[in-house]
Amino acid sequence: PLTWSIERGPSGVVIDPATGRLTWTPSAADLGRRTIVVRVTNAAGVDRQSFVALVVDRDPPTAPRLHAAVGRGRITLSWDAATDNVGVAGYQVYRARLRRNGSVEWVEIGGFQPDLSMSLAADPGASETFTVRAFDAAGNESPLSNTVTVTALRR
Repeated sequence: PLTWSIERGPSGVVIDPATGRLTWTPSAADLGRRTIVVRVTNAAGVDRQSFVALVVDRDPPTAPRLHAAVGRGRITLSWDAATDNVGVAGYQVYRARLRRNGSVEWVEIGGFQPDLSMSLAADPGASETFTVRAFDAAGNESPLSNTVTVTALRR
């Protein structure tokens, strides 16, 4: 009969010696290419099979929680840090824009935000609605945060 064993591989790789069925639950530390070498033995001898498993991050960050502070002609947005299994790379902030048909379009403002806050000029008396989302280095995006609607103070 054939028997299988792991000759080389990442921590946690298990093989059933009778069936050769491989099981493994990679962690965030295993991201990238991981080589696994399986050894197969029978009465005729030994053979080895090597293959590469590519472990990718598909877990999105959690949604941040958005807050706003209002000043004269300025709005400061801040948000609680999101969490991610590997790490949050940054944030994208969006402003609501009402379309002609009455639906809301979220328009990215300020581009990539590595920090947990941003300040922007606002028309005094104008009402603005914002949301934010986190993303990780693999490009996974969190759900949108809560929305905040603020009215900038008149000067």
